[in-house]
Amino acid sequence: MKGVGKTLIQSCVTTGVLILDQNLVLIDVNEPYLTMTGGSKDELLGASIENIDAFLATKIEASNDNPTCGHFHAIIKHKRGKQLPVEVSFFSQYLAGKKQTLLFVKAVNYENITQYNQSIIEQIFDQTYEAIIVTDSQGCIQTVNKSFSDITGFTQAEVTGKTPAVLSSGKQDKEFYQRFWKALIKKGCWQGEIWNKRKNGQIYPQWSNISSIKDRTGEISNYICQFSDITNRKKSEEELHFHAYHDVLTSLPNRHLLFEKLEYLTETHKESPTCFCVFFCDLDRFKFINDSLGHEAGDELLKSVANRLGGKLRDSDIVARSGVDEFIIVIEGQKTIKNLDNICKQMLLFFEKPFKTKYGTFKITASIGVSQFPADSTDIKELVTFADVAMLKVKESGGNHYLFFDTKEKELIKRRLELDAEIYKAIEKEQFEVWYQPQINAKSHEVYGIECLIRWIHPEQGIIPLIYLFPLQRLMARLKSLAILF
Repeated sequence: MKGVGKTLIQSCVTTGVLILDQNLVLIDVNEPYLTMTGGSKDELLGASIENIDAFLATKIEASNDNPTCGHFHAIIKHKRGKQLPVEVSFFSQYLAGKKQTLLFVKAVNYENITQYNQSIIEQIFDQTYEAIIVTDSQGCIQTVNKSFSDITGFTQAEVTGKTPAVLSSGKQDKEFYQRFWKALIKKGCWQGEIWNKRKNGQIYPQWSNISSIKDRTGEISNYICQFSDITNRKKSEEELHFHAYHDVLTSLPNRHLLFEKLEYLTETHKESPTCFCVFFCDLDRFKFINDSLGHEAGDELLKSVANRLGGKLRDSDIVARSGVDEFIIVIEGQKTIKNLDNICKQMLLFFEKPFKTKYGTFKITASIGVSQFPADSTDIKELVTFADVAMLKVKESGGNHYLFFDTKEKELIKRRLELDAEIYKAIEKEQFEVWYQPQINAKSHEVYGIECLIRWIHPEQGIIPLIYLFPLQRLMARLKSLAILF
C-alpha cells in the first residue's frame, strides 16, 4: 500500500517532503528539499533527523503535547553556507502498522513578511493615542508621530534635528533634569510628570515614559519617548482636591482646610512668634429666613454673605464656612490684637448694608465671638471652641454684637465637656431615674397635679438634680436622649 508521503514525493510539489520511520530515521526525501540543502539522497537516506538537522529534531522531539502534528519556523543551511528561512509542518501516520513522520518544508519569503510587519508598525506608530519621539544617542529628534503634532502643535519638519528642549516650559529646574538623566542612564528608563510648552506657548502637563535603545555592542543608539497630555486628568484631580477642602455652596475653605491653615500658623509660631485672632460669626435670624422662604433663598443669602466677607478682608486673612450659617474668620498680626475692638465693629458694619439676591433683599445681622492666639490658648480646637462660646453669649443677649472670650470660663467649659462625656456614659449605664412629686394646694391640702423630675444617681456624688448643672437650653438637648424613661 502506498502512503501519502510516497505519493507527495513522487508528485511535482515544490515543498520539501521528508519521511521518517518510527526511529526518526530518513527513509525518503523529495527533490525540492535536496535543492534547498544542496544534499543528495545517497548522503541523507538512512541518517537520523538529528544528524541531518539538529534543530528540526529538537522541535519534533519537543512536541510531546501533540506528537501527531506540529508547526514551526526554522532556518536551514545549504551546503554552500547560505541560510534559508522555512516554515515546517509535520504529522504522523501509520502504514502497515508502522509509524511514520512526514515533514513538509516550505521556503518563506521574509522580505514580504518584513514589509508587512513594517507596515503594521508604521500604522501603530502613527495611529497610537500617545505621542512618540525617537531621537539619536545625542538626543536629536529623528522622527515623531501624528499624536506628537496633535498635542504640541509642532510638525515633524519643525523639530527634526532639534532636541526635545524645543518643548521646554522652564518649570523644571536643573536639579530635576540631573535626576532625570541619572535615572535614565542607570536604569535605562524613566517615567514621570513633566510640564512642557506647546507651539502656541500654552504650558501643559504630560506623563512621559522614556527608554534607551542599545545596539548589538551594548551602546545606546536611540531614545524613545512616549507621552500623553494629562491636562484633563489634572483638572479632575484639582477639582476633587478643591471640593475636598472647600464648601460646595460658597467655595470658601471648609473646616478641614481651616484647621490645616490654623495648624500651619501654630507651627510657624514655634519658629517665629506670631499672634492671630479667631472670629466665630453666626448669622442672626437666618433660620427664620431659611424656613420661611425656603433653602434656595437661604443658599443665595449665604453666598452673598460669603462674597462680601471675602471681598472686605485681606488676601492673607482666612474666611471659612464652618456650619449652616456660621463663618470663621482668622486675622493674623500684632496690629489685629491692638485694634480688636475696631475690627469687630468693622465686621458688624459689613452687615449694615442689605444683601441683594434674586429672591429679594435681606437685612441681616451677626453675632461674633473672638478668641486670641496665644493669649487664650495654643490649641486650635480650643481656640475655635472658645470663640464659639463667646458667640453663643452674644446670641443669648440678643445678637448683633461681639464679645471676647473670658479666660476665666476655661475651667467651666472644661467641666461642662467632662460632664457631657459623663452624661452619655450615665445614659448607657441607666443611672437616671424619674421621680414623681405631687403638687399640693397649700390651703386645701389637696393634690392637684404631679410633676416629673429627673434625678442622676451618680455613683460618687449621689443624687444630682440636672437643673443645677445646665442652663435650660443645654438641658433640653439632653432630655431627648432620656425620653425613653417617661
